[in-house]
Amino acid sequence: MTATTKDAEAAIHLNSLPTEPRSKPAPSSPIAGLHFSYAKSPSDVDSNLLILLHGLGDNEKNFFDLGKHLQRTLPQTAVLSLRVPWRVPLLEAESFMWWETFTPLMEKLPNQDPTPFTKSFSELICHLVSPVAESSSDVPGCGWLASSIHLLGFGQGGTAALEGTINWTLDRRKQSRAGAPNLQSIGSVVTISGPLISYPTFTPSIATPVLLYHRFPTAAPNTNS
Repeated sequence: MTATTKDAEAAIHLNSLPTEPRSKPAPSSPIAGLHFSYAKSPSDVDSNLLILLHGLGDNEKNFFDLGKHLQRTLPQTAVLSLRVPWRVPLLEAESFMWWETFTPLMEKLPNQDPTPFTKSFSELICHLVSPVAESSSDVPGCGWLASSIHLLGFGQGGTAALEGTINWTLDRRKQSRAGAPNLQSIGSVVTISGPLISYPTFTPSIATPVLLYHRFPTAAPNTNS
């Protein structure tokens, strides 16, 4: 082996991949006011976690059924379907909104603030990615890698997924600058008809891949013909 080769090898710093348990414990319930339904991977090998966020006026139970159906085709995937405690006013059914969206008389609020949800969401993700407790004195976590967590949201739930991911990532950057371990980015976000309601600017860009489905605006009828 030549000296040049030895120097090159000495200059290479290999970082070991983070480890995670094959089977993850169920999250603590509730977390920061978030209620949920959870299902482990049918194979008992939890390599990916799919977090589902329902649309405005829905609840976690319907999306949980969707998640269990998706488990048939998504290998080694656990499912976590979320909801928040804020009910849509004047509706008797279990209908929830991710943040205050209406007045008590069902008038839509012009300036909506997702902050109460994003704070709870950050606490949830921190709980999910914290190491599994090895003793009763340890803070319990679930041992997930952030890169193994994927979000699927519909309507306002899609907006919540985007806003929550941005907030958690920016919090992680602040912790990293303060000397905390550099955690990975959330694996991916798919939002169906759920755009951002805030438009933050930051550098560098968030590394989480995002897929946004939306319907093209309907063309106005031609009144001249």
